[in-house]
Amino acid sequence: MMSSPMIPILARRPLFVWLYGMVVLMMIAMGCSRNGLDPEDVAAQLSEAVELIRAGESAEDFSDKYSDSLVISAFLSLANEASGEDPEAKWGYYMRALDFARGRGLEKEAADITTGIFLDNDLSYSHYPIDSLLLEAVMIYKAKELPAEEMDVYRYLSVSAFQKGSYRQALQYSTQALEIGTAHDLGEKTAIVHSNMALIYTKMGDYEKANEYNFNALRIFESQGNPLQIARVNLSVGTLFILLKENEKAGAYLQRALEAFREVDDLRGQSISLTNLASIYKQEGNEQLALESYQQAVAIDEQINDLQGISSNYSGIGDIYFSRGEYRTAMDFYLKSLELKKTTNDKSGEGDAYLKIASIRKNQGQYGEAIQLVRQGLELFEETGELNKQRYALETLASLYELAGDIKVALPLYKRSYILKDSLIDHEKAINISLLEEKYLNEKLELENLSLKYQGELQEAQIRNKKRMLNIYLIGLVLSATALVIIYIQFQRKTRAFKVLAKKNLDLINKEQQIRVMKTRLELEETERNVVSISDDEKRKVLQKLEKLMEEEKIFTTPNLTIDKLAKKLNTNRTYLSQIINEEYHLKYPDYINKYRVNEAMHLLSNLEMTSRFSIEAIAKEAGFNTISNFNSVFKKHTGITPSLFRKEAEYQAIILP
Repeated sequence: MMSSPMIPILARRPLFVWLYGMVVLMMIAMGCSRNGLDPEDVAAQLSEAVELIRAGESAEDFSDKYSDSLVISAFLSLANEASGEDPEAKWGYYMRALDFARGRGLEKEAADITTGIFLDNDLSYSHYPIDSLLLEAVMIYKAKELPAEEMDVYRYLSVSAFQKGSYRQALQYSTQALEIGTAHDLGEKTAIVHSNMALIYTKMGDYEKANEYNFNALRIFESQGNPLQIARVNLSVGTLFILLKENEKAGAYLQRALEAFREVDDLRGQSISLTNLASIYKQEGNEQLALESYQQAVAIDEQINDLQGISSNYSGIGDIYFSRGEYRTAMDFYLKSLELKKTTNDKSGEGDAYLKIASIRKNQGQYGEAIQLVRQGLELFEETGELNKQRYALETLASLYELAGDIKVALPLYKRSYILKDSLIDHEKAINISLLEEKYLNEKLELENLSLKYQGELQEAQIRNKKRMLNIYLIGLVLSATALVIIYIQFQRKTRAFKVLAKKNLDLINKEQQIRVMKTRLELEETERNVVSISDDEKRKVLQKLEKLMEEEKIFTTPNLTIDKLAKKLNTNRTYLSQIINEEYHLKYPDYINKYRVNEAMHLLSNLEMTSRFSIEAIAKEAGFNTISNFNSVFKKHTGITPSLFRKEAEYQAIILP
């Protein structure tokens, strides 16, 4: 089962809930009511206006009796009375307030009403067109040159996009907010946007960028002495460390954040901290402590009506019961989570829920139902554009068809999964790690060359000046000092040089890959000239047997597995087998076998238990390689990096985020 920490703060509604909008607008009403009226008179008039609206009278019928602001406040008071159980009534009163403000030409008040609607937790994740209202509000604030309010609305738009899984859109809105904050020196608001952008980048998998924005936010908050926002950044950093599998660091940051949130009585912060601490406890095998933390988080989420938080915690609780084999209880929590994901329009989370329910059906032997569930999840992942989740869904779907005995459908699904997996490895793992490798190699060569250069100069000086020992010592000292200075300068320049060298490294890898592709094409064309006739039925049978040997029996781990030996296992001949591999996979036999071996090696090298017990040479043999030199050569050919560096710096498997 795949699970993950909850992305904090930005994925939730802001701390300022409906009361924020109500208090602001009530203050407007009080300030703009007729002159000469004391607060008690204003309250009495507000009560009268509320009763008239409740009785069905139109605002236009009594608008000459009360101030515009008081009429608006009457509508908002009725919206406040309408609980979350009747969102239609609540929305209706908001719209009447908004229409009244627009009709009176009160643009600023209309924009204020819109922000109040967004901040109303009872309408969180609703189907109402709040985003379009926010876009109108941002234009009003911009026209009236109110940068702080304009910036806030861009933040709200970013939150809304984030909650819907539109991370690039969320990033665009946050960038616009950041530009406004920077231009107008809106310190705390700017720091909040930095923090939000860190969370967006975390969700997108760019952890380096996320940390950059986290520490930008932290610097500003610390300079202002803002304990709440410092706690939020600590929470964000803790979440990043969970994703990087550094649980000890993650736990320290999260515990620090939890204590700070309790001090300032921030319920959302407490809930998310508990959720993420639970994910650590679960990873470490402390299921009881994880369950207690999830349950505490749910209690808080129910108190503040955070549907997304409840959903994520239900999913985590379901994972614990699933691992215990208590499928009925796990199913109850997964189904509750699914319904809430639908309510909040969280398509990515909805897809995750389908796959988790499918896992239960799979373990119960209900493959048909599991297949339908995974297909629903796959469609959602394709809609959100999450490649890692698509790959996982395809692989799961293929395994289900295989278990159901439908190899014909399973094979192309496996193929799609492997193609997507290879693509992800090439672009997200191999290239990034090859950059790291290039950096280390270049730094090492730079220092070695400098050392050799100045050792040579020192030796020449010693030969020329054997009789002048004092001068030799002086020359040696000068040269050594010079070498140290130059090495220091080189060290300062290494980051800039690394970018250039890394680009050259990537260019060489790309060219090498292009040459290999061209060579393969030419070889395939040559093969096609000598092609033999194979019936589709015969080809299908051979492919089925081949896939079974490779996937289930892992025959590729057999040392010295020649094409003749494999053909004999398949009851065919080497010519037929070579042709089938060329046509179906566009690979020559050695590359086909080595691709499986490299994938197996990568899997083993990513397994901490394996790497702690076995050497790279042992893992190479386990994957089917005869010698360590051959393994190193083939591994780097397929991935662009060495096995040792992969083992040291391998990125972690994709985490399904709530």
